[in-house]
Amino acid sequence: MTANRDSPDPAGAIDTSAQPAWHRTGHKHFPYAAHQSGQWWVLRRNFEFPEQDMFTLFVDGLAAADVTAGPNDPLPLVASIGALDAARPGQAIPMLDEDTAATVVSAVAGYADYGREHGTQSDD
Repeated sequence: MTANRDSPDPAGAIDTSAQPAWHRTGHKHFPYAAHQSGQWWVLRRNFEFPEQDMFTLFVDGLAAADVTAGPNDPLPLVASIGALDAARPGQAIPMLDEDTAATVVSAVAGYADYGREHGTQSDD
């Protein structure tokens, strides 16, 4: 997990011992979100992986960290993200209700492309 290059950590310090209760959003670019410590944590799937990290973590609408995760990572937060990607069809990851998902994703929807949160974007 690497701090996002231009953004201050919106949480002050991301609690890497956190094990958020992730929910599916139904959104292609932002498939997972969790309400953690009074903030919305949203994951953007970076489709340019492996050129970029697999996910970018946004905290309350601000890019906080880039993450390439595995389910056995020693950091609980990173392992929780890795377990999402390893999820198989039929594995129960709850879905946010439609209104909540729309509200949460709307805060980051303008950042669907990697780099947009920094005023740049990757070449497709």
